[in-house]
Amino acid sequence: MKMIKPRTALMLTIVFLAASMFLVNPEVSAITSTISPALPATSVISKVPDFYADGQSGSYTLHISAKGGYLDSGPYRMPLMPWGYVTTKWTIGTVYIIFLANVTTTDFTIAFLYLTNSTDPFILRIYKYAYNSVDLITFDGSEIVYRRMVATSSVSMPKLKIQAQAQTLSNTLNAIGPGIYLAGSYGQIISDSASNTIFPLRNQYFQESDAYNELWTLLADQSGGYYFGILYMRNNDTSHVILEHQLRLNDYQAISGRTFNARWARSFGGIITLRLPTSNTTVMIDGFPFQTNEKGIASANVPIGSAAVQVPNEIASSGGSRLHFTSWDRFGSANPLYVTLNSSLDLTANYTTEYKLAVQSEYGKPQGGGWYTAGTNASFSVPTQVTYGNGTQRVFNHWGQDYGTASSQGWIIMNSPKTVQAYFVTQFKVNLQLQGTPPNSTVNLTLNGKPLQVRDLHGAELWADQNSQLAIQVRTTQLQDAAVNYNFTDILVNGGRADANIKVAKPINIALVYSAHPKTESSINLKVDPTSGVEGYPLTIVGSVAPKGGSANVRLSYSTDNTNWERIAETAVGSDGRFTYAWTANAAGTYFIKAFWPGDEQYTATSRVVSVKITQAPFSNLGNSNELSEIVQTLMNNVRSVPVLATVIGLASSLLMFGFVMGAAIAPNNAPLIGYMIGSLIVGFVFIFPISTLVLTVKAAKNHRAPSLLWLTPLMTIWLVALGLVIMGMFVVSPPLNVAAGILLVSSNAMMFPLTLSVLVAKSVVG
Repeated sequence: MKMIKPRTALMLTIVFLAASMFLVNPEVSAITSTISPALPATSVISKVPDFYADGQSGSYTLHISAKGGYLDSGPYRMPLMPWGYVTTKWTIGTVYIIFLANVTTTDFTIAFLYLTNSTDPFILRIYKYAYNSVDLITFDGSEIVYRRMVATSSVSMPKLKIQAQAQTLSNTLNAIGPGIYLAGSYGQIISDSASNTIFPLRNQYFQESDAYNELWTLLADQSGGYYFGILYMRNNDTSHVILEHQLRLNDYQAISGRTFNARWARSFGGIITLRLPTSNTTVMIDGFPFQTNEKGIASANVPIGSAAVQVPNEIASSGGSRLHFTSWDRFGSANPLYVTLNSSLDLTANYTTEYKLAVQSEYGKPQGGGWYTAGTNASFSVPTQVTYGNGTQRVFNHWGQDYGTASSQGWIIMNSPKTVQAYFVTQFKVNLQLQGTPPNSTVNLTLNGKPLQVRDLHGAELWADQNSQLAIQVRTTQLQDAAVNYNFTDILVNGGRADANIKVAKPINIALVYSAHPKTESSINLKVDPTSGVEGYPLTIVGSVAPKGGSANVRLSYSTDNTNWERIAETAVGSDGRFTYAWTANAAGTYFIKAFWPGDEQYTATSRVVSVKITQAPFSNLGNSNELSEIVQTLMNNVRSVPVLATVIGLASSLLMFGFVMGAAIAPNNAPLIGYMIGSLIVGFVFIFPISTLVLTVKAAKNHRAPSLLWLTPLMTIWLVALGLVIMGMFVVSPPLNVAAGILLVSSNAMMFPLTLSVLVAKSVVG
């Protein structure tokens, strides 16, 4: 029997006692390739140390290098290909562990070659899937490892049809967490959208606190890919699971390792059951997704202690309906829900039905769309208008589909999925402006039958529907300035000529164009008759306007300083251009009379100012509160109370004022004295002369004796005294005396001259 060297015996002991030490510790160095996106017909090329091993062990012969080799066992030769490696430090020194594989259509073999780069025997540890067996073979021969990396060879690969199944039913390494679930002989790994089924192959357990328990696995994806990999679970870390040393059997692709945040245990003593109202719904238990069955039930084995469960907040169904999570049957409404279990826990998730309200609008930002509990009211709205700042806006018009109204806000009962569509009308800005008009002009027009004003400084702005028609009728066809007429001539749209009907297909500027035509100058003549007057008595204002036949009236006004004017009246102009108006000044002084003609469409405005002097009436102080005037006024009032006398006094007053006017015309500067003297003479000759002449003539004829003028001496004396007092009153102001003298002079003057003439007539009769 061949003797085994001590170094070889030590190596065998290490392999037997810790056969997968190089695998258990994921911290050992390894070089792997990146994952290939497809399943090629040939193997991928990896990088491994340049090595060579050639040895014999009983009926086994091994011949292998970085380019591949074989294991010969008599009549059967198994090709082997390197696909990865690790290095580790053992008591015998550095050990290179080369990963080898052989894959057929329905089977695969994984081998690990331990090389020490010495003359000692080397070991091959080999796993065969078909037999679920691990053999340890020691070879005598030569082996060498170089300090350089080389590429493996690419060989043809069969199309795999491996019957994937668990090879051990006694697996007690269970795990659950995001990305991995493993319970007994079933497991699953999820990565992004891919899912791999776990088929446990072999377990290996260790007692040390920092040792890694391991589970050899076959993984199969849904695309025909098969993988060999080892799951590691460390005794002093029950919250992580490590997947390492993965090989894709389809093409010898080495896959990088992965660590899962997952709880693991040798026994899962709890079961969580979730009940939902729908089948094929994803729920989460400790972060791993499970699907409910046709009865809406999902269950999972979990470790005793705390656990997290989560169901979808919403479960969508077709046609705008969904279920919304509301609560658990016993644990409130938290989702995810954290529970503590000692054995089994059965949970029912309660859901309510919700319907979707779709608020659709091509413009603006509609509000109110979303999900609503069945039977509730849903409010929604859109902006009444959306303005873009470029002369275009959209104005809400009405709702359609499941709701119809002209209000931009509404509500609807959500007893089924609903859709409301907002419809808008496109409008364009229309700017109306005046062109060629004088400052501060205003033009009246009708726009589509409605009145509208356009001011020259601001214009007018409005919005019109797209493709609508604007019918414009200008009412103010002429504007008048002092010397110019402005006549409406044209309508311009964006600078181009247009008719009165305008189609609005874009934002437009409309200009109402006016042209200026100067007016013909006009003139006015004015005079006041008489040019001097007495307060309280009428004056006649007469004049004429050229051209004749003007349609406007003449405005008459007066002023005492030729600056501040008071309105008299507005009088019409005749067809001959003449006008007349009677006006009375109520106080003495100099007055300025102005006549203004505003002009018309053809002629300019014109005005003329004349002056007139108004003197004070001689008895104007009769109304003062002195004793004499009160007596006279009382006497006059008593006389006027008799109807006949009132008529006589009225006629006498008119005659007196007529003489006053004549006197004012003859001698304007002495109008009060001379005027009243003339007036009193007229009164005397109207009232006294006829009577006195008749009486004296009859008496003279009867007595045959002519009357003497001497009996008129007292009257002449009174007349002279009164005249002297009136003249003296011009220099000495004594209102009572002046009034009394004036009354005495007028009275004596009214009698003296008619009586004198009556005496002379009587003398001529006798004579």
